[in-house]
Amino acid sequence: MGLPPGTGTSSIVSSERVVAIVQARLGSVRLPGKVLSPVLGKPVLAHLVERLSRADSIDEVVLAIPDTAANNELAVLADELRIGCFRGDEDDVLLRYSEAASAAKAKVVVRITGDCPLVAPEVVDRVIFELTNNRYDYIHTGKSFPKGFDVEAFTVEALQRATLE
Repeated sequence: MGLPPGTGTSSIVSSERVVAIVQARLGSVRLPGKVLSPVLGKPVLAHLVERLSRADSIDEVVLAIPDTAANNELAVLADELRIGCFRGDEDDVLLRYSEAASAAKAKVVVRITGDCPLVAPEVVDRVIFELTNNRYDYIHTGKSFPKGFDVEAFTVEALQRATLE
């Protein structure tokens, strides 16, 4: 088992505070509640958090959910998983990310969707290493990674600029 969420040692990869922000909601049109669907006895979201907690570059994992009663179950799960939970605008995901990053005092954000439980911790670490070492504003794994395995990261400054545009 890896490190518990929020106890990563980003100094191995980056001196910046790195926060993985997981966007999730229960109102999926195609498969409502999919992030809570059980896989091997645990919700999909729990598998994702466990994998993110194994990334050395992650200082904290925060669940960013819409501030609606329909998503209360996700807030309860975040508490059970001992990760942060930020509730924000349901329709403006960019704003929700920006506010969650600010609340978590992030300098670098790893963007992950809650229905991607197979993300590789080693890939997260490599993406963060490349972003911080090369002083990029934004980086992603690219189209060579299948959906669900891809990772993207960006600086909070870049996120704030995007929010203002």
